[in-house]
Order: sequence, then C-alpha cells, then structure tokens
Amino acid sequence: MDNSEKSWTIVQFDDLSVAAVPTNWIQGELCHWPSYLQTKLANAIRKCEPLNTCWPVHHIKIFRNATYDDYMTARNKSKVAEETSDLASDYENISKRRRVQKVLSSSDDSLTESILPVAPKLRLPTKNNAEIPQKEYHNTYIKESQTAEITPIIENNHLEVEVSDVPQRETERPNSSCVFCEKYFHTLLEQNHLLRSLTTDVLAEIRTLKKNTGPAIQEEIQSVFVKFAKEVKFPMQTDTDVKKLENILENPENFSRAVHEFAGFGGSNTYSFIKRVMSALMTNDMAKQYSWLGRKGKMSFHKLNLSTLLIRSAETAKISENFRQTELAIQSWLKRASERVLQENRQAKKF
Repeated sequence: MDNSEKSWTIVQFDDLSVAAVPTNWIQGELCHWPSYLQTKLANAIRKCEPLNTCWPVHHIKIFRNATYDDYMTARNKSKVAEETSDLASDYENISKRRRVQKVLSSSDDSLTESILPVAPKLRLPTKNNAEIPQKEYHNTYIKESQTAEITPIIENNHLEVEVSDVPQRETERPNSSCVFCEKYFHTLLEQNHLLRSLTTDVLAEIRTLKKNTGPAIQEEIQSVFVKFAKEVKFPMQTDTDVKKLENILENPENFSRAVHEFAGFGGSNTYSFIKRVMSALMTNDMAKQYSWLGRKGKMSFHKLNLSTLLIRSAETAKISENFRQTELAIQSWLKRASERVLQENRQAKKF
C-alpha cells in the first residue's frame, strides 16, 4: 500500500477503549483486530498492514471527522478522545495525566518502537458474539494487563513518559471472566483425558475379544452349504442328496447351525422366506416329486428332518406367527413346483 493511501481512523470499542487503527481494517461498524504480539501489532498498525478477514472482529463506534493521514496525529487524537471524547481539544492540555520522569539514552526511533497499542478486551462468546474464541479473549486480556499505554513528551532535554490512567486501572482490577475461562478450559481438559482413557480401555477389550474368540467366530460364520458340500450338492437334484442331508441333520450341532443360518435369509412374509430357503436347498424338478402328505404318488415331505428345519428357522427369524402358517407356506411352494419347471423350460427355449 502506498503512503498516499494510508490512513488511520479513531474508533471506540465495546469496552470503551479508544485506539487509532488503519482505516482498511474497518468494515461498517466492525473492526478486524489481529492476534499479534505487542511489538508486531504496533508495526502492523503503523505500517497499515493489509486486512485479513480471518482476524477476530470487534464492534466499534467511529468518531466524526476522525480519519488522519499521519499515524502520530491520529494516535495523539485518540488520547484526546479517550480522555475528553472531544477530538477538537488540545492534546497538551488533557487532564488527569500522571507523568513519570525518565532519562532514556535511546534515540527517538527506538522510543517510537516502545509505544505499543493496547488491544481491546474480548468478551466471552455468546449467542450474538459466538465468532470470538475464548482462547483469544484470554491471551488478549493478558497482553492488555501487562502493557500500559505510554506517550512520550520531551521537555528541557528530559523525557517525560505519560502513563494513561485507563490501562493502569485495568491492571489493578481483576477480571472474573478471565478466571472463568481458565476454569472452563481446565474442565474441558479433564473431560478430554477421561474420554481418551475410556476409549483406550474399550479398544483393549475389543482386541482381547478378537484374540480369544477369533477362531470360534470364523467357525460359526462358515456356511452350512460349504460345510456339507463334500457330501451334498446344493441345490439337491436327486433322492441320494436328500438322504445325505437327512443324515447330516440328525446331528444336533449341524441342525442348530442350519437353523441359525436359514433364519438369516429373511423375507417380507412366510412364503417369501420359504421360497428363499427352499430355492437354495432343492431344484424345482426335485421339489415336484414331493407333497406335504405324500399323496398322488409323491413322496411325503413332512416326515423329513428338512421340514422341521424350515419350521424351526421361521420361528427363530420371527417371520411366522405360528406352526400352521409355515406349514401352509411349504405346501404352497411344493404345489407350484410344476409351474416353475414349465416356466424354466419356456425360458430355456427362448435362448
């Protein structure tokens, strides 16, 4: 930014502090204020550093005719506004000043570097001011309480340093909101450590369970179609396959495993459930050789262990209201076996 474009405007913050800030930091009734250290902040204000919209925002009141092209003029006028609220007053005649004489060997340039601006106090976040983090509030308050605003006046080859009353009173007055911030962050920190500890314990228990039950879980997950595949070919196509499956289901462990697996097939209703299971177990050509009671020259299905398996699986899946409902669904599926065979043949001819 060229020197011709630099300007400073005197504003008043919500905490009634007054400062001369670069005009380009102001947007309407808001002022962006960087979270810099005091020395860097002073240089940023004096050099009119370009605006960064990521800086914290403060509500301000802009004085009338309070924009100046010279920084020191704007700074002196800000002192007038802070003491008298009248920019037309003479800076040398401001009342309520305390002077402390000091002899400094440094040059005027080093003295100017020591004049540090005071950052405005930040309020705790509320529903209307949620964009101001508490951490920035705490840090800014510490900077303000540790740094008093100093104005040099050179008279008779001695340097008189004027210390403003307002920053001095701020350093002497404790801030209860700052104490609240420290307690609040301390509570959050304790809760964070507690959550991390609980998470670590849960993960350790999960690893132990996986280690101890891993092989058993793998064995349980193994499908009955894979387990029985060495003896029975699914879907079953011959009486031999049906007899082998009946022998396998005589074993209570095998029967229980099959019940739990078939219960997971699901379905919108009992017939849908029976259709899914039976289609995986038996071909339609084999199914049309069976009827529920074995009439009309067909084999009896209700005498098979497979019928008991289907009923028990429907009960486990809670998809059937009673025994009779599952029995009717099995009968219906067996009766439609011939229709399904004809439909399969028609589709085969099309291809």
